[in-house]
Amino acid sequence: MDLLLSRVTQQAINYAIRSGVAVTGGYAIRQCGRLLQSAPKGSARKELQELQSRLESKIRVCNVISSG
Repeated sequence: MDLLLSRVTQQAINYAIRSGVAVTGGYAIRQCGRLLQSAPKGSARKELQELQSRLESKIRVCNVISSG
């Protein structure tokens, strides 16, 4: 019984971590989008778009790792 409870607890913790990563990642991407909308056109905006793209790819990797 203790083994079953410890495994169920571990699965619940893993699910909570995966959910937290997904929620946080989505929030970060939305915030980047808002920042880009208010950024002036030009080199600063292009740099922000490149950084957003890098962030999105890192978040995707984290989501894949945490769901695996």
